[in-house]
Amino acid sequence: KNSDVTKILETDGNGPDIIVRHRGKVESVINNAKVIQRMRKEELKESGQTFGEFLWSFVDNKPVLNISSSSASKSMESEAMSKALRKRGFRFVGP
Repeated sequence: KNSDVTKILETDGNGPDIIVRHRGKVESVINNAKVIQRMRKEELKESGQTFGEFLWSFVDNKPVLNISSSSASKSMESEAMSKALRKRGFRFVGP
């Protein structure tokens, strides 16, 4: 709800309670959680995957170790995962 977002944005957080105060990012967290729930009920239920397994599938279930700092935030795998997440309705994801 919009009032929940406003309440979060107006929170006077200090220390570990500090939060991002960007309305779009707060709204995207709420949106993305809803998309995960929808995926669990539909797509993931049909495939038998967990959300974690869905994410790991983009890297063949193995960690990717980037040695050079220029490639640390962007790769073919990260671009494919971001595209797949955005296609499903996620926001603020991707390189």
